[in-house]
Amino acid sequence: MLLQFSVGNHRSFRERQTLSFVASKDTEHLEHTFETGAEDLRALKSVALYGANASGKSNLVSALHVMKRLVIDSAKESQREEAIPVEPFRLDPATEAAPSEFEVVLVIDGSCYVYGFTADAQCVHEEWLTVSRKVSQRVGTRVLFSRQNDEIEFGDSWGGSGALLRQHTRTNALVLSTAAMLNVEQPAPVFDWFSEKLRIVMADLEPVVGLKWCFDLAAADPSFQTFLDNLVHAADVGIERVNMEEVPWEPVDEESFRRQWPLIREELVEARLREIRERVGTGASQGRVYTVHRRPDGSLVYFDPIRDESRGTLKLLCSAPLWHGLMDGDRTLAVDELETRYHPALTERLLKEVHQASGTHQLLFTTHDESLMESASLRRDQVWFLEKRALAASKLYSLWDFRSRKGQSNSRAYRQGRFGAVPILGELGLVSE
Repeated sequence: MLLQFSVGNHRSFRERQTLSFVASKDTEHLEHTFETGAEDLRALKSVALYGANASGKSNLVSALHVMKRLVIDSAKESQREEAIPVEPFRLDPATEAAPSEFEVVLVIDGSCYVYGFTADAQCVHEEWLTVSRKVSQRVGTRVLFSRQNDEIEFGDSWGGSGALLRQHTRTNALVLSTAAMLNVEQPAPVFDWFSEKLRIVMADLEPVVGLKWCFDLAAADPSFQTFLDNLVHAADVGIERVNMEEVPWEPVDEESFRRQWPLIREELVEARLREIRERVGTGASQGRVYTVHRRPDGSLVYFDPIRDESRGTLKLLCSAPLWHGLMDGDRTLAVDELETRYHPALTERLLKEVHQASGTHQLLFTTHDESLMESASLRRDQVWFLEKRALAASKLYSLWDFRSRKGQSNSRAYRQGRFGAVPILGELGLVSE
């Protein structure tokens, strides 16, 4: 599980900023928290990020995505000549040439791991991984490895793979990524968290990709079909059930096909057409997803979700595998703009079920939905803000940092500017004098 994520000198983050999932001593809504298994700490099941446009909300989720991508991919041969995808804070000459920093604090099987690195576009400057049984005091902390540029040191408990890792770790690759490629066991719990437990959605899933994900998951896990049908019923979107079937590849009228998919990126439409040309006549089959609606007379009508369903319904279908995975284990899901295309009641219901479900799952999401700030939906330590400060750098802080009166409306106080993180708007020039 994720206890903390820190980022510094990346995009709009000039100085190191830390987001914490560690629950406060507040006794309100304990069901929004769970025991970590490390000391007496409890962790939050969800954290909401608020702030004005361009305050850094998406950049925080993006930073977590960059970290995951580097952990999983940087040691691959295909990345040998690739630049490291970090972006230093560019509005200060002092930081533009400095490395970016990323760090997570994780609890895995009762042990606390601290993993992080600094890097610029050309090379990794520092990298570290420690493990301890104590989160707060870090008593008995063991250094698994530490790195300063090309110098890599391994702790006493590491074993005999150190020389192999020194030999194979490139300057633009992480030790953690290289260790996974070489099947080194010691840091595997941390790598597995990034690769298997952490899921990130930066924007709406492309419908073609999302629906294929639904089909593949239903084929691999029969429980997903039941979950999906229950989800669309509960969301009140008028769908009787979701059908999935294998059908042969058939030729299409390409111009008509393009007109039917106006909201899909052009390169994905063209890629789909190329795939159709290649598969037609080969005897291969494809998975197809239909939504089933019922007429008043009881007869059924089959809809193509991309062409016939609303954008909100399509988003719900495409994100269903993420919700299924989150509720089915100890995963962490980060979503940028959770409420986009959802009715506020649906967003509130999704969040309520995240909190009601038992387990060690976690949800990080950005939002502009002020109604969720109220105590019925979120504890004060679950609400975080991002605000542009000096040099337009993003500052991260929690609602827990503010004194609150009993019965106070947090959403009203936020709109009044008491917590900051709201835009200061001027005349937009839409009305001529």
